[in-house]
Amino acid sequence: MSEQAKRSVQARCEDIGLVTRAAFWLYGAYVLVLLGVGIWMLTQGADQFSLHVTQTQNGAIGQGFFRNMLEIDFSRSSLRADAAQQAKLAYLIGFFTAWIAKVLFCGILYQVRSIFRSIAQEQTPFVLKNCQALRRIGILIPVISVIRQMCPLVLMLCGIGEGGTGSLIQIDQWLIGGVVLSLSYIFEYGTILQKESDETL
Repeated sequence: MSEQAKRSVQARCEDIGLVTRAAFWLYGAYVLVLLGVGIWMLTQGADQFSLHVTQTQNGAIGQGFFRNMLEIDFSRSSLRADAAQQAKLAYLIGFFTAWIAKVLFCGILYQVRSIFRSIAQEQTPFVLKNCQALRRIGILIPVISVIRQMCPLVLMLCGIGEGGTGSLIQIDQWLIGGVVLSLSYIFEYGTILQKESDETL
């Protein structure tokens, strides 16, 4: 690779790294704000929450509201017909399961940020900590998909849900996670080869 092409790719990585750093901090701030809102909602009376459950041929569909503004949609067959009597509990379960998924997604952004910061510092992507970061991303992707499907199960355990119709195992997300894990091992192999090359030189 020519020196000019190398500088061009390096500049592109620096630009992407800047964007990922900004995305991480902005999204992290958003997650913290949501946590504050969630804690505040815990202190509010049950009359501030409402739940509309509509029965269809394929199961119940629900929408939860806090002060008729902040809305949460529940997947099909997640709620029982009488769940509206415990609107606050249902709403908060939906809110906090979604919040946990957002926290884990913030973890993915952190790992991506770490990769580009490492490239800027080491002047190469082939370092062990980048392989480890990719591995963590590959694990977080399917975990997030499971967390997102946990809401119907938690609602059922609390006696206000029917368990939903979806599966906890989302095959496409597990496949994506597997691909990223595979890439982490390819990067690790490249790291070993580069280290051997540097030692030879």
